[in-house]
Amino acid sequence: MMNIFNKIPAWTLILSLCACASVGSPDGGPYDEVPPRIVNSHPQPYQTEFSGKKVNIDFDEFIKIENMAEKVVFSPPQTEQPTIKIIGKRVQIQFYDSLKENTTYTIDFADAIVDNNEGNPMGDYCFTFSTGKEIDTMQVSGYVLDASNLEPIKGMTVGVYSDLSDSVFTTKQFERVSRTDGSGHFTIKGLAKKPYRLFALQDMDQSGTYSQEGETWGVCSTIFTPSSEQRFRLDSIMFDTIRIDTVLTVQYTHFFPDDLVVLASKKESSQQYLSKFERTALNKISFYFAKQADTLPIIKGLNFDENNAFILEKNATLDTLHYWVKDSLLSYKDTLLISMQYLATDTTGNLVQTTDTLKLIPKKRRAQLLKEEAERKKEKEKRIEKELKRLDPVEDSAKIASLLYPPKEFLEVSFNTGAKMDLNKVLQVSFKEPVYGVDAAHFRIKELIDTLYYDMDFELEPDMLNPRLFRIYAEWQPKGKYKVCIDSASISDLDRKLYNNRIEQSFGFEALETYGSLTINVKDPKPGYTVTLLKKDGSPVRNQVLDIKNNKGETTFFFLKAGTYWVRMWYDRNQNGKWDTGDWDLGLMPEEMWYLNHEFEVKANWDIETDDMWDVTNQPIYKQKSAKITKQKPDKEKTIKNRNWERAKEFQERYTIPPKD
Repeated sequence: MMNIFNKIPAWTLILSLCACASVGSPDGGPYDEVPPRIVNSHPQPYQTEFSGKKVNIDFDEFIKIENMAEKVVFSPPQTEQPTIKIIGKRVQIQFYDSLKENTTYTIDFADAIVDNNEGNPMGDYCFTFSTGKEIDTMQVSGYVLDASNLEPIKGMTVGVYSDLSDSVFTTKQFERVSRTDGSGHFTIKGLAKKPYRLFALQDMDQSGTYSQEGETWGVCSTIFTPSSEQRFRLDSIMFDTIRIDTVLTVQYTHFFPDDLVVLASKKESSQQYLSKFERTALNKISFYFAKQADTLPIIKGLNFDENNAFILEKNATLDTLHYWVKDSLLSYKDTLLISMQYLATDTTGNLVQTTDTLKLIPKKRRAQLLKEEAERKKEKEKRIEKELKRLDPVEDSAKIASLLYPPKEFLEVSFNTGAKMDLNKVLQVSFKEPVYGVDAAHFRIKELIDTLYYDMDFELEPDMLNPRLFRIYAEWQPKGKYKVCIDSASISDLDRKLYNNRIEQSFGFEALETYGSLTINVKDPKPGYTVTLLKKDGSPVRNQVLDIKNNKGETTFFFLKAGTYWVRMWYDRNQNGKWDTGDWDLGLMPEEMWYLNHEFEVKANWDIETDDMWDVTNQPIYKQKSAKITKQKPDKEKTIKNRNWERAKEFQERYTIPPKD
């Protein structure tokens, strides 16, 4: 191989390398890899009896602070936030609040300080001083997780109180604070050796206390006293990016506790009110309430008779209601006036009968809809006329007939069938709007036996909440092939303008051999332990309550398609079938949640069972959820890479002549 350096005159190469070494050059030369260094500060680090209002920290080069609002934390928290200015090579912090007597202050910059040119991080840096004769140097650390799914919560304020009463969380600001990173991790510094309680708060109103329902909150279950011990670790000095030059034994201070966990949740709103109402179509009126309800509202028509006027579609919690207008003449009215009586929260926090008078106007009035329909019809006629002119009456007779006599429009009917139905699924038939005439007498279910289809018994069941949905039950067989048939013109829309065409929908079911099963065994279960099967991406598939016998819990998920699954479990304390959040006012903690940090590969025709009993206490809660299904990823660490080595390699590759074949 011949190198290009052999062909370049020496003085040219020297000038080229000198030019490349200029700071900030994108095409060559060494990067500055030295992080900023502190050369002076006032006050001095860990200085006591400080009485000023300004802190100056001087560096050996120009610096900048990245994500200042997100990363820099003052502790104790200040009522009026201090200002941070960068003046050349100096960081200047101006306090506006009066500094408390005999108090340790910390300014935690995390990894926000970097040099101005290359962005080399200074590393985790915290400036500490005290207004008293002593300085508190203890620290604790841990994690804040979402109680509902053990996801790390980033940007959460975490604070401590030495007052151990419950009332401090709603009456006093934190004594010392920190903020969680992308892993939900926090470190609170400047603590004394005395007992503390730990809380987490999403402080929406910046009051420094838990003050409203919309704030996410959490409390650590243990009271702790910070401590420390001296430890040793191995460190290395690198000769280059690969080779180790020297291995050192370094002494350092390790602080305890370092595994505190706060499970945070948001209280369900206690405020009930009508949050939204709309008339999205001529025949559809929708009402949305702030929270679930126990009773339906009472509706009275003010310019129409409300008796038998609507078909109601609702959800299970009665907070979303859709009223479908049955009579087309009523739906043609541009304005419907109604009086609605329902339970709403008053100023004292109690549910009282409330009556609203509502004017319901469709987004598009009937006249506008008729006009748009006429315009569409006119445009369609023009397109047909234009198309007919270019067609040959003989050669294109079929296409001409389809243009002049388009197929009749039928009522749209939908099935949830695919090429093959999952054995876990129920056959469903659904419509865009409520319809008339859905009756089992108009349906037939046929099973393929040998080469012929035969009628079979079935049940047609309307959904109790959704009038547009119906379910069909029968004794389906694995590998079975079926047809669902609906007689023509047996079902119509509410206006009786559209009827269904004759329908024959073929479908079949998967073979048993395509499924596997997964059995989960749990140690020391309690009534209400509910296991959730999760997909590969962590989304839920199915919930099953543990079967408890002889102090052992077991549940088996049958008919699982081959694939990757995860498992979590929660303690349904009130056994209402859903996970419940915490309520600070009522002294309720969120229902406990655990993840089994194990990936299950279910294969077709295989039965998998956990080898050991799942002990939910066997692993710290913050380590239970696998990174593979954790949505909140850790912050990317700032590291000083050996960019000179990379640049030299790139330079050599760029100016090296490849060998000849």
